[in-house]
Amino acid sequence: MNEKMVSPLHGKSRYSGMREKRVMFAGCIGAAGYAAIVIRLFSLQCIHGREMRVRAEEVCSRRIELASHRGNILDCKGRPLAVNLYCGTAGFDPGVIRPDVSGAQSAQQRMQRISSALTQTASLLHVSTQHLQTIVQNALSSEPRTHSRWVPVCSGLTMQQAAALKQLHPFGFGVEDGMERLYPDGMDAAQVIGFLGPNGNGQAGLEWGCNKWLTGHNGFARVEADANNREIPGTLQALKPARDGMTVCTTLDADAQRIATAAAKKIMAEFHPKGVSITIVSPSTGDIKAMVSLPAFNANPIAGSGGKRPPIALQSMQDRCAGSIYEPGSTIKAFTLSYALDRDFIAPGTTFYCSGRFPIGRHAIHCAKGEIHGVVNAAKILRVSCNIGAAQVGLRMGGRNLQEAFTTFGLFSTPSLPLPGVERGHWSFDFSAMRYSAAKTARAAFGQAVTTTPLALAMGYAALANKGVLMQPRLVTDLQQGGTVVRNFPPVQVRRAVSADTAQEVMQMLEGVVTNGTGTSAALPGYTVAGKTGTASLYRPGAYTGSFIGIVPASAPRVVILVTVRDPEPPHYYGAEVAAPAFQSIAAQLMAIWHVPQDDPNNLQYDAAQAGARAQMGLPPLPENKTQTISLH
Repeated sequence: MNEKMVSPLHGKSRYSGMREKRVMFAGCIGAAGYAAIVIRLFSLQCIHGREMRVRAEEVCSRRIELASHRGNILDCKGRPLAVNLYCGTAGFDPGVIRPDVSGAQSAQQRMQRISSALTQTASLLHVSTQHLQTIVQNALSSEPRTHSRWVPVCSGLTMQQAAALKQLHPFGFGVEDGMERLYPDGMDAAQVIGFLGPNGNGQAGLEWGCNKWLTGHNGFARVEADANNREIPGTLQALKPARDGMTVCTTLDADAQRIATAAAKKIMAEFHPKGVSITIVSPSTGDIKAMVSLPAFNANPIAGSGGKRPPIALQSMQDRCAGSIYEPGSTIKAFTLSYALDRDFIAPGTTFYCSGRFPIGRHAIHCAKGEIHGVVNAAKILRVSCNIGAAQVGLRMGGRNLQEAFTTFGLFSTPSLPLPGVERGHWSFDFSAMRYSAAKTARAAFGQAVTTTPLALAMGYAALANKGVLMQPRLVTDLQQGGTVVRNFPPVQVRRAVSADTAQEVMQMLEGVVTNGTGTSAALPGYTVAGKTGTASLYRPGAYTGSFIGIVPASAPRVVILVTVRDPEPPHYYGAEVAAPAFQSIAAQLMAIWHVPQDDPNNLQYDAAQAGARAQMGLPPLPENKTQTISLH
């Protein structure tokens, strides 16, 4: 029998081999799966672990920004010049109408709660219920598309209104806390203090110059949140406190700023000039007590506008004290004569002759009003403001020495102040011209063909009042953080401009200007005043800058006040008539509020000035023991 026989054992062996292969295959699949899981776990835990943890935290946590507050700007007595005021915004959350996950409240019930909250909120915010209802309905209708969780309904909330709304906690309504920058003195120190831009950074004045100190640093808090992105209490994960900006303490005096602004407004109303600047400085420290520039602006927001500010004209932003140059006119003669006396170019008794006309080159120099002063010395040159006498002193000195004189008194220096656009004076803008020609030198000696800033001129006179020592102008005294001084800016001496004896000698000459010279209208009852008038012609027929600068009390100088009036309407433009009376008013009020002791209680200078002024006008002298007084208002 050739039939092939299959052994049962052989069949069993084939089946067993196939099973073993299947087991091995399954084992390999399992091992590969296990390896894949291990690799994936290794990747998630070790390679991408940090990234995954961050993503997980982002899903279940919420970052809450902690806003910092901008630092305040204070005057020399700690009174606010720029501060933050609470300004809340009430808002509505359209998301409250979404389906309740728990199913505890139906949509109809939530709408009823919103309707009830509308009446309460409208009453608290002092708005009509209909107005509020319109805003809420618009928000609810747009929510499915925008998914917005915050719709502002009313801005400009006071802290009391915000607290009441938070306590009431009407359904769907809340409060967003905010701050508004306010300037309590309004336009009194507008250009000096400045204002903020839409981004919250300084755009002008100290707000710009001190922005790095005033700006705070925001913090944050990270907490766990639920499915609706609401904070879960007691789940604080991380906290970085906000750090507020530093407080900037300035040398400005709010009282002086207010008084000077009132005087400038009076000048604007009476003489209609293109602009007015008033600069007030302390001689011993160089502290700037006030800088007023008109036209000005008010940077405060419009009430109830949500922080919107009225538009500011470009002309109103001009800082006419430190950021504008001008020809100072006869006020510069004090520096010409001081330097000439101190460097022995002339002596106090050196005389010159004024014939009313002084030919120089193709032109001639004249004194104001065609006056002829005859024989003049240094004291008389200042007292009667003789252009021809000052020109002859300048020619004796020479152009280079005259330029050095003005440089020594700081007329050409850029002040180190945290203000934008500060300027410096110039001996000449035309470098192709003969810088030290006789014509140039003669005109510069009495304040024409040379420029400076009102602040620099005031600092130069402060040097004379400070026994010849020029101080650096100072606007910021210190920076504070949480009431603690973190940085101090002490007064800085720049140089000795002239000797103490020369400074004292010129101060006495400047007293003579007020006693019986061109500055009699600046005389002040109870105090001695040293000062100088100035009238400079502009490069337009009939246009002038009238000014007066004075030091009071002259025997123990406390303050230097410069009043500059640019291009007043004719026929009034002389410094004695447009600027000196304002100086007198400002000085009288400052002496009163600062409680400065009188150094001339018998009114010797004031009575002499009144008599001299009446004589110049052809009026009879006042009866004995009769004096005119001025109002402090």
